[in-house]
Amino acid sequence: MPIAVVEENEEKCPLKTCPPDGYVIIKKMNYGQSLERQDMIAEIAMQMPENKRNNPKMEIKFLQRKTALWEFANLIIDHNLQAKDGRLLNFKNPEDVILIRGPIGDEIQAYINKFNSFEDDEEIKN
Repeated sequence: MPIAVVEENEEKCPLKTCPPDGYVIIKKMNYGQSLERQDMIAEIAMQMPENKRNNPKMEIKFLQRKTALWEFANLIIDHNLQAKDGRLLNFKNPEDVILIRGPIGDEIQAYINKFNSFEDDEEIKN
């Protein structure tokens, strides 16, 4: 029988934006984590007015920051990235995540998305 659960798949990703040897190790999400991540991406709220003459209001919030902080805390299982003072960054601490230089954060985010996405798999689409 085929195994249908994540078997702690992980990938070491060298960071071109953090030479000479910066890296992160990213783990593959299980389906529950994937659903949790999707739930975080957008929040939609609708308000109905008390007076029927007024139009209802709808608000959509895109929670990219919250989602990214969750991904760094839960999907990066190891790395060698340091703060200026030489201490290893703690990606479970949002304050450490926001210290990362933009290009490094973008590259890590791209690896997370690539490793945890099936959208590019043509066999799955058809």
